[in-house]
Amino acid sequence: MVPFQCELCHFRNIYGREPHDNNVKDKLFFKYARRANLDCFWSREPPTVRNNLSLLNRITKTEDKFGFSSVAPPMGPFPVADVLGMKAAIAILDRSMDKGVYAPRVQWGTFRKTMSAVTNVSQAGVSGLGDSVGAYQRNKMWISTSVSHQFWFSRFMEGIHKRVGEVRRQDEAFTIEIILQVNVNLEREWNKLIEGNASKRELKVVAEMGTWFVVGFCTGMRGEEIPLIELAGTRNSLDNKMGKEPYFNVVISGRTKGNQVSGSKFKFPCVYITSGNGLNPGTWIRRL
Repeated sequence: MVPFQCELCHFRNIYGREPHDNNVKDKLFFKYARRANLDCFWSREPPTVRNNLSLLNRITKTEDKFGFSSVAPPMGPFPVADVLGMKAAIAILDRSMDKGVYAPRVQWGTFRKTMSAVTNVSQAGVSGLGDSVGAYQRNKMWISTSVSHQFWFSRFMEGIHKRVGEVRRQDEAFTIEIILQVNVNLEREWNKLIEGNASKRELKVVAEMGTWFVVGFCTGMRGEEIPLIELAGTRNSLDNKMGKEPYFNVVISGRTKGNQVSGSKFKFPCVYITSGNGLNPGTWIRRL
């Protein structure tokens, strides 16, 4: 159910010559090219292929009945060039053989990025993009000539994904127990520095960590939002609301995922001390 060329044809298309029996690189190419062809074959389940074959066999009876020539268009020959994207496929297969962190080989989520690199560099070239389709303001579609968008290559990517699978290692969420222990450790470190007459620079490092963990946890901010805290506005909120309100405002300066208005500021309300577990975001902000 995919365009097919044998490894020898692919070799001739890419190298423009015949392979040499004693050439190690030539032998390695044949191994990788066969793997790529097999991955293409496995992009569809066996029952799907069998059903298509059955229907094609039925069509041949119609051809005989009416004296048609073949209903299907000619299946070849292909041009003597790498029109299917075998070179890019081998680049992905070779990347998939690199050493992994959690497994002997790198995972799908890592080596598939090679396809994105091929796409990006192809589209940056002189013949990478053609006309735009339905272009209106920021929503644009382009006709791409990148091999990574060819039919054969897309089936290859589906096949290799099915073969290697995907192991997801999601980050675990911070629980209140973890944050409480972090807060205890940081308070101990802070008091130790105060008793030892530490420098402001040393105190600032601990205050930053306390703000990152405790304030970030209590406000539910994302990791990329915490460095956008505007300290001047937040301190003013602390000074103005202290003793008047049970909370202060953590002022955020800049655009975030939840606030897309460029140049605008917004704020998260945050209590000084949480009831029950005693987290103290107000203390850490004041220290910072």
